[in-house]
Amino acid sequence: MSTLTANVAGAGSGGTGATVAPPDTGHAGGDAEGGGIGNFIGGKIFIVASNISHNRARGGQGGGEGVFGGEGGSGNGGGLFSASEADIPTVISIVASRFAFNTARGGAGGQGSSENGLGGSASGGGVATGSDTTLTVIACFISHNQALGRTSSTGGGFDLLQTKTTIKATTFLYNKAVGGAGSFGAGGAISTEDGSTLHITASFFLHNLAQGGNGPTGIVGGFGQGGAIISLDSTVVIRAGNFVGNRAQGGTGGTGADGGDGEGGAIQNFGGTLRVHTSLFNDNQAIGGAAGAGGSGGVGRGGALFNDNTGVFDLIASIVARNRAVGATGFGGGVFLETGGTNNIAQSIVFANFATTAGPNIFEG
Repeated sequence: MSTLTANVAGAGSGGTGATVAPPDTGHAGGDAEGGGIGNFIGGKIFIVASNISHNRARGGQGGGEGVFGGEGGSGNGGGLFSASEADIPTVISIVASRFAFNTARGGAGGQGSSENGLGGSASGGGVATGSDTTLTVIACFISHNQALGRTSSTGGGFDLLQTKTTIKATTFLYNKAVGGAGSFGAGGAISTEDGSTLHITASFFLHNLAQGGNGPTGIVGGFGQGGAIISLDSTVVIRAGNFVGNRAQGGTGGTGADGGDGEGGAIQNFGGTLRVHTSLFNDNQAIGGAAGAGGSGGVGRGGALFNDNTGVFDLIASIVARNRAVGATGFGGGVFLETGGTNNIAQSIVFANFATTAGPNIFEG
């Protein structure tokens, strides 16, 4: 087995801001891409019987000492980052390999005398891919990877942008996407975006977490979205999937502000197509965040599954049991169907789920 471990792609910090206006703003920190492996613009990557672990892509800190602090750099692809351009394809195959304990981390914003810069985002704690990529993952173990943004975080395990992905006989375990202060964390195991396709067969998603960041004073807690998978304008097809113990957790509200919402304990579908066949959803949770002092608690929606008002959703010959949508209010302990979406539930068993407010098994509204 080949091993690639404990490497760091660390971007530089931004320079000091000007001392006279304009612009009086610190430079942005650099972006970090590919803590273990970096591939840029096309080519083929084959990873077989390999251990890619404990690598980090760490965005640089924004520059300070101006009136406005510079933005922190983003961290992308803690284990593997691959960027492409349209019509310059990249092909990636990962077989019988382990991606574990890799981290993508956004850089801190710079400190300005009037206003601090925003922190950097994080994507793809394990793997981040760009446009026109074909990714195949077979018999792999993807565990304990994390995307930790200072602002938003997507894809604790994989972040897939305009990527055609096939996953077979693979386990995603204890991956997490955690948003920065008041920002969202989405897709604890996988975030798939912008016209991507994702086909999953005979795979396990266990104890993954999407968590919104706690809000500063007066700021609502961030949303936790898609404890295992979030799909944004993509097509996702799942056969013989097992989703157990995943969580979408809203962040705690700052003083005077509400807690963030938790949506789609296992899967959240936004504006795309989600087709689920012969799969199991058990003990997943969508949890609204705690209220800040003087605020209200967040809402839990869709303990296992959430389909939005533009999404297409099929649930066929599957079991959805003992999932929870909880918070100050909670709706759809098993499944939350937003009004306007196209929904088809057939030959499936949805039972023994719990919601704080309404629709313990299925909620439409």
